[in-house]
Amino acid sequence: MALSQKNRQALMVIGILGGMFVIIIVYIYLMFAKPSIDTNRDETEKLTTQIDANKAKIAEFEAFLADETRKQEVEALFAALTRRLPSDPDPFRVFDLLRDAFDGTGVNFTRLEPTESKSYGPLSYHPFKISGSARYHEFGQLVNFVECNPERLMRVATLTLRNSNSRPSIHPMEIGIGTFTLNQ
Repeated sequence: MALSQKNRQALMVIGILGGMFVIIIVYIYLMFAKPSIDTNRDETEKLTTQIDANKAKIAEFEAFLADETRKQEVEALFAALTRRLPSDPDPFRVFDLLRDAFDGTGVNFTRLEPTESKSYGPLSYHPFKISGSARYHEFGQLVNFVECNPERLMRVATLTLRNSNSRPSIHPMEIGIGTFTLNQ
């Protein structure tokens, strides 16, 4: 069966339009769909790698928790920390600790007063100002006692030590001490 000239022209137009349609579809796939598929594949590989790393960390932590001696060490450290970091500021206990330090070091104090407390997330900071007098060695012992106190977590925030013309070996001092508590 022979096609007429008109049918051949219509068939050729349909073929050209169909070819152009296929070329446009292939172009869209290569320019838009394939890069997003490759990007998704890369992201999937990254996430898979991250999941594997997290699984390894979890397995390592579970092994750490399974070791009873390590678990007891962690519990002992936690108990020591909570003993030095109470949840109650108890300024009278802090005063008693500092009085013991003054008695043990020979520092004379004239004023010991709490100042405004500040909260920093899970911790609260309770500062105290101390005025008094001490020799250099006694002053150093006091700073060491505060920084290394086994009963309470404390720090020396500010230090002021001056010379006194009336008594050159005993120096007027002002010291800012802070203690920490764990918020409930």
